[in-house]
Amino acid sequence: MANSEEEEVAEAEVAEEEKEMAKEAEAKEAAEVEEAVEEGAAEEEEEPAPKKVKKQEPKAKAKAKAAEEEEESDEEPMRVGTLQAPLVVTGARERKKTETYVVEVLEKAEFVVLKGKGKALGKLANVSAMLDSKTGSDDVMQHLYHACFSRKGQKLKVKAALREFSGFPFDASTRDAELAKRTVAIGKRSMDELKQMLKVCCQVSGGSKDELVARLLEFLGKPSDSGISAKVDSAVKRKRATTPKKGSAKKPTKAKPVAKKSEASGKAKKDSAVGIKKPPSALELYLKERLPALKLKNDEVSEADLEKHLKDKWKTLAADKKSKFDDEHKVLLKKYDEAVAKAKAAAANATIVDEEEDGDEDEGDDE
Repeated sequence: MANSEEEEVAEAEVAEEEKEMAKEAEAKEAAEVEEAVEEGAAEEEEEPAPKKVKKQEPKAKAKAKAAEEEEESDEEPMRVGTLQAPLVVTGARERKKTETYVVEVLEKAEFVVLKGKGKALGKLANVSAMLDSKTGSDDVMQHLYHACFSRKGQKLKVKAALREFSGFPFDASTRDAELAKRTVAIGKRSMDELKQMLKVCCQVSGGSKDELVARLLEFLGKPSDSGISAKVDSAVKRKRATTPKKGSAKKPTKAKPVAKKSEASGKAKKDSAVGIKKPPSALELYLKERLPALKLKNDEVSEADLEKHLKDKWKTLAADKKSKFDDEHKVLLKKYDEAVAKAKAAAANATIVDEEEDGDEDEGDDE
């Protein structure tokens, strides 16, 4: 019995101790809560202090923040889905702006023919005649253009550029390297192509391939008159066919009135009745003087090509050389006008004898 009572007393003491410990724990928790509440209240009281700091921020930061806020406000609002959107749409229709793609076109610099140490091919009479017999689309002209300028030429500008070419414009420092490149490029041509190029340049076209390449490079380095006449084949002359354009039909020619024809024929008879030939122009006098000598030196060239060559030279002839033929033409023209005036005066003063008067005189003689 004594033992059981002692055990009960011990258990009661333990229970009391546990209760006291629980109370102490609750008291601690309450104290911690009160401290936390007091700290929060203190922080709330101290919140106005950062406002003063914001006011003291630099103007650059303030502007940056304002710009960010404006960008955020400019952003497009969230679009409503098609199922959530209202069935009836009001207001103006919003059109999307089309973005056009602009291609930047870089203009190529205009090609300029640099001056060399020789004469221009257009100033060499024999070479100029050969260039006239070709077109810019001919293979030989394209090969010769590439040999002179190391570039592909446009069909309409090949002949003009070759006429201005007067030799390779190489410096002493780059001459050997550039000639080596041209030798390799020209050496890729066939024998027939090399001979055709030499023929256009009025050079000898016989020998091995290396000799042809060396001869062509020597001429292109410093072009000069070789003395060989131009050999233009008559079969090479081209006749451009006149083909009507699409959609253009030939218009019917109207018959001219008979009266106008008679008037024109009458005027022609009056002019031809004078019987005086008009004097030749300055160009015709120039051709008359130069053509015979040019024929002797160029037997194989046709007269039409020679005349064309002289007409081209006449366009670029100096004024002092032209004056000789202009003065001669003026003298002949003055004589022609005087002769025409005399002939017209004589025709106007001529007397007409009537046939009846002649008959009467004859009858009087018989009596």
